[in-house]
Amino acid sequence: PLREVGGKALFVKNLETALLEGQADLAVHSMKDVPAVLDEAFEIAAVLPRENPLDAWVSNKYPTFESLPLGASIGTSSLRRQAQLKFLRPDLKILPCRGNLQTRLSHAESGKFDGIILAASGLRRLGLDSKIRHFFQPETMLSAAGQGAIGIEILSDNQFLKDLLQPINHVLSYALVMAERSMCKILN
Repeated sequence: PLREVGGKALFVKNLETALLEGQADLAVHSMKDVPAVLDEAFEIAAVLPRENPLDAWVSNKYPTFESLPLGASIGTSSLRRQAQLKFLRPDLKILPCRGNLQTRLSHAESGKFDGIILAASGLRRLGLDSKIRHFFQPETMLSAAGQGAIGIEILSDNQFLKDLLQPINHVLSYALVMAERSMCKILN
């Protein structure tokens, strides 16, 4: 599991190393993968307009999560989703579902799982809206902080890039993502 080899922060760390070593000027991230606490050498300089931040239900068998029978199998590797699923439906079998989006979708289509849960934003960005059977509302399944948002990280002392990126910064998306990240930081 990814959490055993450094978690999502592992990818961010590699990109931050490239920034520090001058191999990259900026790093583009899915904001849900960026740790709530950044080293002071880095900052998120811009956030693009946010896509749908909700989690999506994908299944060839069941139109909604609520229509699942007792003991159904759900594919997800997200600890956040696993915890919420166990709260909602303790009877479910929650199984690891890894790989890129196409790999995860192929698992759902092959019948390996009764359904999988994915970020709606990833499906929408790749034109796969038709795979979404149901959106989880925040009252049922709270999305990850920053989910659906693309952010640009730079070295915090690079004023030139800060200024250059401001025209593409979506002020509302930036404010929402930073508020969510602040809450995660407070909650640790």
